[in-house]
Amino acid sequence: MAEEVKNKVYYGLQNIHVAFSKGTDEPSWEKPVYVPGAVELTLDGEGDQDIKYAANMAYVTVNANAGYTGELTMAAFPDEVVAKMLGWKIDRNGMLVEIADAVPTPFALIYEILGDRKPRRCVTYNLTANRPKDEFKTKEDKTEFTDSVMPVTATPIRYQGENIVKGALELSMTNGEAFDGFFEKITLPDFSVPGAEGDGQEAAR
Repeated sequence: MAEEVKNKVYYGLQNIHVAFSKGTDEPSWEKPVYVPGAVELTLDGEGDQDIKYAANMAYVTVNANAGYTGELTMAAFPDEVVAKMLGWKIDRNGMLVEIADAVPTPFALIYEILGDRKPRRCVTYNLTANRPKDEFKTKEDKTEFTDSVMPVTATPIRYQGENIVKGALELSMTNGEAFDGFFEKITLPDFSVPGAEGDGQEAAR
């Protein structure tokens, strides 16, 4: 059997998709929607590390994973995506209206990272967005493009007895079907065979 080729480096961000939560007790999402103009995604881990010292050494280490905070930067967010993310409204004339007491809609974020040998597709399961920062400048002798930066927070969801935050699937010789369908539905993990490198379980019902 041929040996799997592994990436040495990762670069690039593309194929941003958003799938809004259906708000049911079990994890479920609407069909993912492509959002063009990916620029940058930053996710900084939240949670503390507690270390118990004994016998002059670190005896037990416990990591508290509280998810991530970060920013999603796009060339521009479509108004309909912003409205759904933040709980705002679009009026009959197509005007995006900010609602002061709006309730954001949680969503899953799917994206692709390029590697030197093959791509890697990722999903973060439960994000909420905050109001983007507005920053505009007058046009000078050179055009400076203004990106749209959306603050986001990712928290765990409960699935098959585990608190999961995100997943990453790199193309291999055995997971082509799951990889090809990654942007069609939210891919949830399959823990039925412990330690197995399964293709994952697609679920967005």
